[in-house]
Amino acid sequence: MVIKSIDQEKSDFRPLNGWKVLVPRSAQQAASMSKQLRLLGAFPAEVPTISIVPPQDLKPIDMAVRQIAEGYYQWLVVTSINAVNALEASLRRLGLSTTIFDQVKIACVGIKTANALEKIGIRTDIQPSKTNQHATGLVEIFPQHDARANPTKSVLLPRADIATQELPVGLQKLGWQVDDVIAYSTALAPVPSQDVQERITGGDFDAICFTSASTVRNLVKLVGRPHKRTVIACIGSKTAYAASELGIRVDVIPEISTVPHLIEELAKYVQAGRID
Repeated sequence: MVIKSIDQEKSDFRPLNGWKVLVPRSAQQAASMSKQLRLLGAFPAEVPTISIVPPQDLKPIDMAVRQIAEGYYQWLVVTSINAVNALEASLRRLGLSTTIFDQVKIACVGIKTANALEKIGIRTDIQPSKTNQHATGLVEIFPQHDARANPTKSVLLPRADIATQELPVGLQKLGWQVDDVIAYSTALAPVPSQDVQERITGGDFDAICFTSASTVRNLVKLVGRPHKRTVIACIGSKTAYAASELGIRVDVIPEISTVPHLIEELAKYVQAGRID
């Protein structure tokens, strides 16, 4: 007879106990997600599908940061942790401090981005509610431009080279002039090993957690569609739509589009299946 310790018994009841979960994020972002999965008993495998790199031309983002220091912009809109990192890198290149952001209002698309800004000493003025943290949600709470109250009408939007036009168009409809500046670029990651490819297409992974439309598209480019028996979890509706367009069934979409909520929803899905 094998007597289990209390710690062993607790580990057996973790909701993702024994599940092999693919994390196809960039190398810079995968570690924190993997840590959260391990806490729930999963065995995460990090397979980058995206590489985050500086833009080919650094002059536009550096010029925009200088213009913040000069008081040119009324608003700075930040949509990702990658954009925060790009702004911080520009400050270092220019020899400027984060105090230049004290003279501009700052909008964030979500709490993770706001937290990243806070870590480097930059406060956020507005962000959408937890259930609405996406471009549409940000536009919905963004103020209409009032020429009488705010003669300055310029908004800086530093973001990826592959970003959609939904956010800048939405801000323009509110009367703002938007400087849409490439702060970082995304590149296709190297093709994973043959063994990893076979595990993905052969159904060895129990689940895949997609955190953006580009991670879905890039995985299919690199490897092909995952096996039908693999549970597909997408962080939000746009990511799920990208998967559906490529013929991938989506099983899990959290109500709140954050990594912790994505993992939590996956755990609920798995537990519900085990109970059934």
